[in-house]
Amino acid sequence: IWGHPDWVSGWAQRTDAFDAVIDHLGLRPDEVILRNHPNWATTIHGRTGDRPEAHYTDWAHARGITVIGAAEPTSTLALIDQCDAVVVNGGSAALEAGILGKQVIAVGPSVYQRAGFQDTVYGPEDLGELKLDASPTALATRARQTLRFGYTMNHRLPQFVDHVRAVTPTSYRYAPGADPQRLHRLVLTGAVEPDDPRRATGRDGEDR
Repeated sequence: IWGHPDWVSGWAQRTDAFDAVIDHLGLRPDEVILRNHPNWATTIHGRTGDRPEAHYTDWAHARGITVIGAAEPTSTLALIDQCDAVVVNGGSAALEAGILGKQVIAVGPSVYQRAGFQDTVYGPEDLGELKLDASPTALATRARQTLRFGYTMNHRLPQFVDHVRAVTPTSYRYAPGADPQRLHRLVLTGAVEPDDPRRATGRDGEDR
């Protein structure tokens, strides 16, 4: 994604964004927790996450902010459940937070940036309207928008959802009955047909 215009951020460093959000909201260090990404505790293609973890940990320690290390077994979802807002770089924790109705403050672009459940702070100019909102209406709206995004990305946009099942990350089981003409029509028209064509005509139908 480096250099692509859709992923440009107005922050020189993501920690600059964290500082700006903390200052703007008037948060004390004891009101903030940094959760380092669990992936940083693993080796992926011969690389470890030591450098990013050190970068963010040093930033937090310099400000008196509590740090939960990448290798610590603390449940990220449990932390989200207890918080008022989550600040993310664009990771999947935003989806976990959004489903719980938590406020999601995104400081970098993501695949869900137009889904309607995040507060966008991609640069200093976006701070002006940012405020914490834990009202019941806001919680319900965020949860609904997040679930809509998850449903779209898992059951409408992918094709043959009911016919392909992962057995392992590299092997799959295929059920008969898929319509190959769906791919033929996609190539001819450039339009993606919803894999699940059902739709609700209103809010009550969506709730059901």
